[in-house]
Amino acid sequence: MYETTGLIARLLYWFTIVGFSIPIAFGLQVARRVYVPERFLPLGFLAAALVFGAVMTPFIFGLNALFLPHRLADLLAPLPMFGFTAATFLGVSGIVTSVRSKPAAANDTAVVDSDTASAIGTVEIAFLKRLNPENRTGLMRLAMQDHYVEAHCDGGRQMILLRMSDAIQELQGFNGLQVHRSHWVATDAVAGHERVDGRLYLVMRDGARVPVSRTYRDAIRSSGLI
Repeated sequence: MYETTGLIARLLYWFTIVGFSIPIAFGLQVARRVYVPERFLPLGFLAAALVFGAVMTPFIFGLNALFLPHRLADLLAPLPMFGFTAATFLGVSGIVTSVRSKPAAANDTAVVDSDTASAIGTVEIAFLKRLNPENRTGLMRLAMQDHYVEAHCDGGRQMILLRMSDAIQELQGFNGLQVHRSHWVATDAVAGHERVDGRLYLVMRDGARVPVSRTYRDAIRSSGLI
């Protein structure tokens, strides 16, 4: 392209490919994470890669016909292009998934401090094993962010590709409760509560204010937090 097209055309070509491929790849990763059990993880990646290749191959050929009509005979044929795009998805998504998730081994034990251990009554909490070691102490709250759960801990915060309902299920035995469709709090991390324009918020020990929905107010009252 450098020899036959100008800078604007090259930028438009590659930004179009990147802009089209990223949301497709992200959507396939989310679908794989939600619908494919962990024991079938390799098959899930392979299926997502095949779908990605099937979508991207005709799209790239359409762009090539638009931007490089004089070079079509020299470019990859459909089958090699399909294999190239599928392999690219496998490589990139595999690296991104391993960096973001870093799941602990099944026999790992979540290391918690004495305050957290007394709050949960046991150190065998499945969700804590998903956290990086520095974030396994002092879990304060969870917040839903699209398809991710954002865990706020004394050691920092971490984004985990997981549904809020699944995260709460994995926190069975931890001294905490859901206070909103998108929020969960650890009971011992609540410093107080306040009302702003008629809306109720829990004030956390880190200063954050977590909204409380009407659906969960009775349970919160029963817990003594308000």
